[in-house]
Amino acid sequence: MIHSTETHKYKNTEYSNFLGKPGVLFVDDEPQVLESIKRAFRKVSEIAVFTTADPKETLDIVRFEQIYLLITDQKMPGLQGTELLRKAKAMAPHMELGILTAYADVDLAQVSINEIKVRYLFSKPFHNRNLVEKVLDAIANVDQQIKRYREQESVKLRRDELEKENRKLIDFAAEKQLEDDVLKNSYKALIRIGKTLNRERDERHILKLVLSTAIETTGADAGTIYTIDEDAEEKQQLRIDYSYSFSTDVPLEDETLLVNLNSIVGYVASTGKILNIPDVHDLPASVPFSFNDYFERKTGYVTCSMLVLPMIDHNDAIVGVVELVNKKKDIDDRLEKKSDINKRVIPFDAESQVFVETLAAMAGILLKRNRSLWRSEKLLGDLIKTLVETIESRDPATVGHSDRVTQKAASIAKRINEKREGIFSTTMLDEETRSSLHYAALLHEMGKIFIDPDVFFKDKKLYPEQMAHLMLKLDYLYRYQELIYTEQKLQLMNSRNGFRRDHLIKEVEKEESEQLLKIQEIRKELEDLNEPTLYRVGHEEKIESIKRELKTFKVLNLQNNHFDILTDKEKFALSIKQGSLTAEEKRSYDNRVQYSYDFLQRIEWPKPYSLVPSIVLKLHEKTLDAKGSYDLKTDPVALCANIIAAADIMDELTSVRRPHKKVMNRNEAALAIQFKASKQAIDQDIVDLLLQEEE
Repeated sequence: MIHSTETHKYKNTEYSNFLGKPGVLFVDDEPQVLESIKRAFRKVSEIAVFTTADPKETLDIVRFEQIYLLITDQKMPGLQGTELLRKAKAMAPHMELGILTAYADVDLAQVSINEIKVRYLFSKPFHNRNLVEKVLDAIANVDQQIKRYREQESVKLRRDELEKENRKLIDFAAEKQLEDDVLKNSYKALIRIGKTLNRERDERHILKLVLSTAIETTGADAGTIYTIDEDAEEKQQLRIDYSYSFSTDVPLEDETLLVNLNSIVGYVASTGKILNIPDVHDLPASVPFSFNDYFERKTGYVTCSMLVLPMIDHNDAIVGVVELVNKKKDIDDRLEKKSDINKRVIPFDAESQVFVETLAAMAGILLKRNRSLWRSEKLLGDLIKTLVETIESRDPATVGHSDRVTQKAASIAKRINEKREGIFSTTMLDEETRSSLHYAALLHEMGKIFIDPDVFFKDKKLYPEQMAHLMLKLDYLYRYQELIYTEQKLQLMNSRNGFRRDHLIKEVEKEESEQLLKIQEIRKELEDLNEPTLYRVGHEEKIESIKRELKTFKVLNLQNNHFDILTDKEKFALSIKQGSLTAEEKRSYDNRVQYSYDFLQRIEWPKPYSLVPSIVLKLHEKTLDAKGSYDLKTDPVALCANIIAAADIMDELTSVRRPHKKVMNRNEAALAIQFKASKQAIDQDIVDLLLQEEE
C-alpha cells in the first residue's frame, strides 16, 4: 500500500486532503448515493473519505493514496464492481474490500463475495450512523492487520540482517587464514601496532607505521596511504597522507584524488575491492580504470606490480586505501632504471595480500575510531579479536574455541559476583579483573603461533609425507628384488644343462615369491603400526623385528650404496605408545600456555589489563598450595586462571574435534571434568558453578 504526501488531482473525484490518515474510497455511479455518503462522514475526522463514480480513476486513487477500505457498487457501467475490486486488490494487497448493493442484489453480491473474498457488505439504502460505525470498525481491523504485517516485516528484516552479518563474519574468518611463515614473521609488527593502539594519538604516525610495516613485510619498493575526506561541496576525495619509496624520493604528500572508477586507487575506494595487478601497463580492456603514468613521466620511476587494498572500518565504511608498488625478489634491491624492474620486480603473492589486508583492516578501524574519539581499549579489543581469529584459523578444529571459552568464563565470573552464600559469597570481581579475565581467555591459546601447524592435523604416527616416503622405499625394495631374481633367472636360462636349469629356475621363482610376499607382509604391518593405538605388548619388539628383517634384503640406491628402508626417525615415530604424537610434539603442544605468556608479557598492557599475562601463565600451574587448600578470594590471578581452565576444559571436551578424539556429550564431559577436580587439577567450586551454568 503506497502512501504519498503529495496532493493528486482527480477529474471526477470528491475527496478530503489528508496527511497520514487511513482512507476509505466509495465508488458508485449514482450521484445522490455519493452525496449521502459525504454527508454521513462530514463530521468524521479520524479518516479521509474519497468518492468517485469513475472506475478508472478508482485505480489511480488506490495507487497514490493510503486506502484502507474500498467500497464499490455491485453494478457499475462498463465494469462490474467485483472486477474493479479484483484489480484494486492486486495493487494494494492489504486493503480490505466491500460491496454496496441494493437488497434485491444481495444474493448476486454474495456470489462475488465468495469469489474474491470481500469481507464487508453494505446495503442500500443505508442509515448514516450504521454506515459510519461499520466503516470505522473495518478501518480499525485493517489498521491492526497492517501493524501486525509491519511487525512481521520488521522481524523478517532484522533476521535477514543478522544472517547477512553472520555470513560476513564467516567470510571474514575464512579470508584471514594466514600462512604459518607470514604469522611468524609478522607477529612483531602486530605487537608494535598493539602498543601504538595503547599510546598513539597522532593519526599520521599511525599511518606511517601501517605503511612502513606493509612495505617491510611484503618486500614492496614503494607505497602510499590515502584517507577519504569530504571537500567543501561534500564530494569524497582521497588525500595522500603518507608515501615512501625505497629507491627514489616520492613528493606526493598532501595531494588529492577524486573517488571514482577511473583510477586504480579511486576504483578501490569506490568499490571496496582489492586489486592485485601483476603489471599496471598490461591491464585488461574490460576494466573501467586505467593507470595514470603522470608520476612516471615526472620522475622516471617505473611502476609494474601493484597491490591496492581498502581500509574498512567496523561499520564496513571505506575510510582509506593502502597502495603498494613493485614487490622485489630481494628486499634490499634498488630499482634505479627500467631494466631493474624487469629483472627484480615480481607480482605480490597471496601471503602478502592477506597480511596487508589484515593491516589495512586494523588501520581502517583505528582511523575511524580515532576520529570518533573512541577509547583505545576498544581498539585493542578489536585487534586482539582479529589476531585470535587469525591464529585459530591455522587449526580448523578449534575455530571459535577462544570465543566460547571467553563467554563461559564471563558467565562463571557473573555467577561468582551474584553469589550470596557459600565460598564466593563475599567475592567480587571488579571491572579491571573482569577485563583482564576477558582478554586472558581470548589469548590463552596464543602460543599456537609457535607450534608446527602439522601437529594439529597429525592423525597417525607418521606424517602423511613420511608414510608416503616409507611406502615408496618399500615399493623400490619390491621392484629391486624383482630385478635381482629376474637377472638370476636370465643367467640360468643361458645354461646348457636343460634339466638342471629348469630345476634351478623353479627354485629361484619360489624364493622370489617368498621374498616378495614377505615385503608385502612388512608393508601391511607397518601400515598397522602407523595407526594411533594404545600400547600393545610386543609393540617395540615387532618394530625391531621388521627392521632386522628389512636388513636381510639386498638393496642399493642409484649411487650403488646400501641404505635403510626403515630409518631410526621412522622407527621412533612408529614406537609411539599412545596416540599419534611424539613426546617432543606433545611437549610442544602442551607448552602453548608458556608460549602464550612469553608472547603476551612483551606487550605493554594498559592498567585495566595488567593481569593478562600472569593469568595466562597460571593456567598450567597448580592453584593449590602445599597444604592442599586455596584462597581464590585473595588471589585474583589464581581465581581467573581457574575460571578459564574450567571453561577451556569443558569446551575442549564438548566442542573441539581432534583425530581419534571423541567429542563428549554434556553428561560425559561433566564426569570427566569432575574427575579432574577430584585430582585437584582444577577448583571444585568453580567446576560446580560451571556445571550449573551448563544445565
